[in-house]
Amino acid sequence: MAKETKKCSFCGRPPQQAGVLISGVEAHICSKCVEQAGAIVAEEKALLTKTSVPVLNLLKPFEIKQHLDQYVIGQSGCTNYSFSETFAQSLGQFTPINVVGQQQWNWHSLYGAMVSGYANATANVTENWLVSPAHNLATSSSATLSFDHALNYASNATDRMANHTVWVSDNYVDGLPNTATWTQMPIPNMPAGNNWTFINAGNISIPQNMLEQNVRVAFKYLSNINTAATWELKNFSLNAQCVTSSSNRQVATPESVVSVYGRNIRVLSSSEIPVRIYDISGRMLHFEKASAQFEYAVEHQGVYIVVCLDKVYKLLVQ
Repeated sequence: MAKETKKCSFCGRPPQQAGVLISGVEAHICSKCVEQAGAIVAEEKALLTKTSVPVLNLLKPFEIKQHLDQYVIGQSGCTNYSFSETFAQSLGQFTPINVVGQQQWNWHSLYGAMVSGYANATANVTENWLVSPAHNLATSSSATLSFDHALNYASNATDRMANHTVWVSDNYVDGLPNTATWTQMPIPNMPAGNNWTFINAGNISIPQNMLEQNVRVAFKYLSNINTAATWELKNFSLNAQCVTSSSNRQVATPESVVSVYGRNIRVLSSSEIPVRIYDISGRMLHFEKASAQFEYAVEHQGVYIVVCLDKVYKLLVQ
């Protein structure tokens, strides 16, 4: 009977290739397979004990946010708003609207935006508006505007204040100004009305109730057969501060409770809100358009990101 040749039962190597060959009751294993088995066992142990490691510290919060900002719209923080128009080259995004008369707002390379009801050696009856583009101030806690202006042929103080005014609206779209609701904002500093010297109008605060999504500022000019001044504008600017936790303007936010139950992510909210669930790579797994209570079952252990309206929650599912 031929003698049985020993070989590794795992890789089939003969003794001359296997190095050390360890014999068991019914099998043999070479030293190379022992090394490979040891590496596999170490890797499996690491995977099994991984949940005991503080996984939440793998990424810092700002790193999670930076990654999610590539996929989730609206996760950026509070941002101030700024808009400016110098009127150095044109009327820019401002729109002139002629309500009464033939004269209207126009642009001059030396004087910026300008208007006058005086034409053909005659003072005319006019009503002219210069309307800004729309500004989204819905997330602002406060907003102020300023501009430089010059005024001539308006020596009467009452006429200066009545015929050269600034207004704001949150519901104007287009067409005549009387299709919307406007609120007048006092101008702190008015020119003397008898020269071409530009002065700064001062800071004009937009009313809190007007801090909405469609805010427009307008300059309104009036003239009549007795008074037809010339009004010139330069360096318009609008600056708004974003809403912060210390702001006096309170924004109601639905309260949400996000928890893990086994392999389920549970969301309970005080009102119906949009909810998105992402894995740690930023891939969206689930989207609820409007829900106050629901559960989502995940397939694997790991870190998950839940976005409830504008709040971000980081969860560990084991």
